[in-house]
Amino acid sequence: VTSVKPRTENENIRRALNERGALGLANKLVKYDAYFENVVSNLLGNTLIVDNIGNATDIANKYRFAFKIVTLEGDVFSPQGSMTSGSRRQDLPNLLAGSLRLTTCTTRASRSFCCSAKS
Repeated sequence: VTSVKPRTENENIRRALNERGALGLANKLVKYDAYFENVVSNLLGNTLIVDNIGNATDIANKYRFAFKIVTLEGDVFSPQGSMTSGSRRQDLPNLLAGSLRLTTCTTRASRSFCCSAKS
């Protein structure tokens, strides 16, 4: 535990704390025994917790994915630029599923229009 180096917050993440939807740094929002300070800081020190995916997207783009961002729903934006969707209740809209539904409806509508125009 003592050999683990803590991760200190950088200037970008300090500025991002003032952005809309930013709730705080993960290592400041969790409770843990002081003995594990270095471990928790190393794992969570540069992770910003944000209220929703819209605000997380805005922050990630503004700071060019300079640090990890996690939403309350569990969506994760990594510094490498990837995004992992969190778990959601089935009755709530999902960004990716909504996009797929829109594409499917558009495709079906265009097929219907093309078929009725030929008749």
